[in-house]
Amino acid sequence: EKHVVEDGEVPYVVQILWEVMCEARDDNSEKHVVEDGEVPYVVQILWEVMCEARDDNSEKHVVEDESSLGGTVFSPPLYKQRYNVVCDLVKRMTARKVVDIGCANGKLLWHLKHIDCIEELAGVDIDVAQLESNNSFLQPLTTDYLMPRQRPLNIHLFEGSIAEADARLFDSDVVCFVEVIEHLYADVLDLVPHTLFGQLQPKIVIITTPNSEFNVLFPNFGKFRHWDHKFEWTREEFRSWADKVAKQFNYSVEYSGVGEGPAGSLETLGWCTQIAVFTRLHLDSVRTKCVEENMQPYRHIKQISHPHVLASSQSKAQQLLHELEYYCCLLTEIDSEMEPVEEDRGKLVYLVNIPLERLMKFKNVMALCKDTDELRRQIRETEQFQLSPDGQNVVYRHTVVDRHWWDDEDNHSQNEQTSGMYIPTETSETWD
Repeated sequence: EKHVVEDGEVPYVVQILWEVMCEARDDNSEKHVVEDGEVPYVVQILWEVMCEARDDNSEKHVVEDESSLGGTVFSPPLYKQRYNVVCDLVKRMTARKVVDIGCANGKLLWHLKHIDCIEELAGVDIDVAQLESNNSFLQPLTTDYLMPRQRPLNIHLFEGSIAEADARLFDSDVVCFVEVIEHLYADVLDLVPHTLFGQLQPKIVIITTPNSEFNVLFPNFGKFRHWDHKFEWTREEFRSWADKVAKQFNYSVEYSGVGEGPAGSLETLGWCTQIAVFTRLHLDSVRTKCVEENMQPYRHIKQISHPHVLASSQSKAQQLLHELEYYCCLLTEIDSEMEPVEEDRGKLVYLVNIPLERLMKFKNVMALCKDTDELRRQIRETEQFQLSPDGQNVVYRHTVVDRHWWDDEDNHSQNEQTSGMYIPTETSETWD
């Protein structure tokens, strides 16, 4: 059973792996047929499950888990709620350049790399050991090559401190500062506003930090939620710091949070994690670069590039034709009862109906057509593909090789070549 999985076998292999995982977990709610458009996402789930099962620290993300403090149980886990807020914000503003400061072992980067609008992703941390040993899951998967992104994605990992500004991070769309400031010593924290807002000048900054008022709900609570925390702010302390920074560097700021406690606690204690989103005022104005181009104190640890469609070499219509040809071929299943519409010298041509709705499940097709109506319109403008009479299917001409014809042809050719020739048989052979 150990063989190289061919490209066309990927959906079937994923289906088998999914079913095996579900059986192992004994979860009937997850036993369903994996649709073709779901393959990349199922692969991601399988990858996470595998990493958890292996208990491999090089691939397994360790987070600050408030559940260890007892009391309130968060579902989904609090760190995932924080990541969801960041990812939703990035998608909402279609950010192209995103930076995660204090990225540690890169789990937030892993979530961000699956957002299609991002083209440049940077992770910064002072712990070079984590940067070097925990980036394997940021590498492209096999499915990334089978279903490449529409846009390029380059991930850069840097060893550095937020106490210094690096010109390569200037004017980013979003900078993430997730559960980091509480780990900073006072002298470094004092430098953050000038470095981050004054020199790097990102369009959006999102900062999350523990809300110390919520700590009374943790029965196993000590001084801080984590041994490395240098402080934990109340809501008033956090807002006082953030308001001052926003006013000084010409940003607006909005507050929210994640991790709701028991009924009635939100009004009195607030969220478990408090969040501030800073937005640079006058986003369209030209920025004066406050950091010299040669100011690059961070050490570049690694660059990871993901495969993508070279949009510059093809028009949108050409890209769509390429994607349709690939996915129609992938989805084609020839029934034993189907009759070919053409037979020509060892080639059989079948007409196969591929539903437009099924094609629209693939992200590469979705990136080129906003809906089924646009896909239908573009197909009508091509000569390569035809629509069914009701307009709901692509009528795909699928050509296969008739092996029987070639077998007969080979035999016929062999007979022609050996005609009139003496072919020794086993009985006629002699060594005398």
